[in-house]
Amino acid sequence: MSTSCTAYALVRHIESAEDELTFRDFRLWRAGSPGLVRDAQEFFPGINVQLHNEWIYERHYANVPLNFGSVPFDVLETLLLLRLFRTGELSFVRHTVRDASGEILRQWPQRTMTEMYAPYSRYYVLQRSECSSFDAFADSLRRCPAWHSAWFKTAQRYFLYGTAKEFEVEFGIVDRVLDYMIAMEAAFVPERDYVGRRLRERAMSVIHESESAKGVLKKFYDVRSDIAHGASIGEDRINFLKDKMETIESWVRRSLVAAIQTLSADEAVRTEQLKQVYDISDADRLETVRTAAHQVRPASLKKVLVKALNDIIGKQGSALTTSTQSSQECALTRWLRK
Repeated sequence: MSTSCTAYALVRHIESAEDELTFRDFRLWRAGSPGLVRDAQEFFPGINVQLHNEWIYERHYANVPLNFGSVPFDVLETLLLLRLFRTGELSFVRHTVRDASGEILRQWPQRTMTEMYAPYSRYYVLQRSECSSFDAFADSLRRCPAWHSAWFKTAQRYFLYGTAKEFEVEFGIVDRVLDYMIAMEAAFVPERDYVGRRLRERAMSVIHESESAKGVLKKFYDVRSDIAHGASIGEDRINFLKDKMETIESWVRRSLVAAIQTLSADEAVRTEQLKQVYDISDADRLETVRTAAHQVRPASLKKVLVKALNDIIGKQGSALTTSTQSSQECALTRWLRK
């Protein structure tokens, strides 16, 4: 048995010259009069809807199962697509459903939505003339094989976690950086080693950014490491985030879109695709081993290790050829096992 319903969400931080934005599947309208505010308050009991500043997501369903089927998830997909469409501090605050009898049913709180109201300057700018472009963009992503993949489910979840978190650099509230990095790692680094290097090389390559952009993303990954390992965010990091956060958020969005459009849903195939974009060379791996040898504490053992590694690597110089890499690594392995 099926029935009809209407889904609503309270939306914040939209900037538009219009009072209503109509898309194929839903519409966004501004609570721009006392009457519309009263209507909105009816949809969101207990929430103070602010005149002119807040918008309502509204989507009608003619036939849905009694348990509402995909309705609770459609609103999150819409939020995801809007955030991937462009940057801006868009947030969905509360989700409700009005059933066929007119009763308002509240959705349980979701981590990808936030009730924080902050005076952000970077509003999500959207005009009526762009609605059809958004519909076409959404259709193109939904048709991609990777849209329902396991790796993208993880990437999209952490991407939305990050966008839902407060970002106040002056107070050290920068946790969204960690979520963004998890999202990008889920898309671009199925391996467990050389994560930072693989990430910046692959992500910047698929969106055709310059070599200098890789250096900026490395600094961003360093901030992620500071957060993950409990280090303080120093003044240099704060100034960097103030200067580059909007650029980096654009890179995160664009790289995720490129990943959906170009990578396979199959894990083995995706891994090979990413290796074609960038992979770690055997020379890089040998250099890592040599660096580790220098960190060995007993001086006598360090001297022996470093000499052996230098001899192996030095036979071909710093530029190891593909044909000799495997044999040299095998030689090193045999020596270490003696």
